Amino acid sequence: MRKEWFIARRLIKGADERGLLARPAVRIAVITLTLGMAAMALSVMIVGGFKKSITEKLTGFTAHIQLSSFDLTSSFESKPIELDSTFIKDSKKLEGIRAVYPYCNKNGIIKTENDVQGVVLKGYDTTFLNPVFLKSIVKGTFEQHPGKNTNPIVLSTRLASLLNKKVGDHLFIYFIQNPPRVRKMTITGLYDSVMEEFDHVYAFSSMGLFQQLNGWGKNQYSGYEIETVDFRKSTEIKSQLEGIVSPTWKVETTAELFPQIFSWLELINVNAIIIITLIVIVAITNLVITLLILILEQIFFIGVMKAMGSAETMIKRIFMLMAGYVLITGLIMGNVLAVLFAFFQQKYNWITLPEDSYYMTSMPMSIDFLQLLMLNAGVIVITMLVLIIPSVIIKRINPIVAIKFD
Repeated sequence: MRKEWFIARRLIKGADERGLLARPAVRIAVITLTLGMAAMALSVMIVGGFKKSITEKLTGFTAHIQLSSFDLTSSFESKPIELDSTFIKDSKKLEGIRAVYPYCNKNGIIKTENDVQGVVLKGYDTTFLNPVFLKSIVKGTFEQHPGKNTNPIVLSTRLASLLNKKVGDHLFIYFIQNPPRVRKMTITGLYDSVMEEFDHVYAFSSMGLFQQLNGWGKNQYSGYEIETVDFRKSTEIKSQLEGIVSPTWKVETTAELFPQIFSWLELINVNAIIIITLIVIVAITNLVITLLILILEQIFFIGVMKAMGSAETMIKRIFMLMAGYVLITGLIMGNVLAVLFAFFQQKYNWITLPEDSYYMTSMPMSIDFLQLLMLNAGVIVITMLVLIIPSVIIKRINPIVAIKFD
């Protein structure tokens, strides 16, 4: 193999006078493959970034799995669930579950001097420590330990702007129940999820307020939210939970609660696959054409090698090594270029996005080295299969005709 590599390297560099097209053809092939590989890697990282970012935002408000009572109505409110210490203990034993905490929901109408706005209030107790939600609070705090005479509320920055309110201001919320009730609330914080579906609907308060309004006991809640270690295993964990929960409870994953958003993510996935497929076709076609140019340019060399008794296998190896050099060089440079771009995009957010359309302010990037490895392996396998075409041409070259051709 050392001899074949020595000859392949000399041909790639066009060291002899006959190498008129070898060097520029190889360079063009390497550049094209580098750009193609970088585009493919970036497509994978962007799609992964979108999925990761949006999933984190969604689970910051609903966790990965939600448990509640079966209810035939479509209201955000539901029948209460009694605290089940046995369930909490058993669920935490399941592999892949990170946290279990109760929550309460209640519909309300915010009324100010000039505006009226419907909201869904959500409450948690002191066990709630979701880092995504807490990180989304841009002003003030989420008070989980309110005073006896304080009704804290956390609004989105969008709702606060619509209502012309800020942290420290008061507002009245009317709760539609029998009899109707009203509470004076104090804005203790503002959050910004960059997702209209949440920002225009959800507000947050303490658990005790909901239990008081509903006439529930301290051990009664709207349901449980469960955080998993890996969101991708939510469906599997849901199946395990269904075996230990009460028959009167329903278990839903975030993907089932927001099917339209996850359908949109799948559509992005399909687009990425189409883009990657087209780039692979272009890159491999370019590589095959480059190898054909090298073969045609060195047809005299092939004829002489055959006339001297060199095996076709050896000649094929020489040109396969040349193609391998172009392929590996292009892949390495393309991966390095893509990873560097993704790193700097994560750090400096060069590319911005309209948050109303994409639920984020900048292009997300997720550097998953396992996915990159699989992508590179796929490109190598497909390329090596396609390179059988040039090897067939080498087999059909007649040495006498090749020497006369020169």
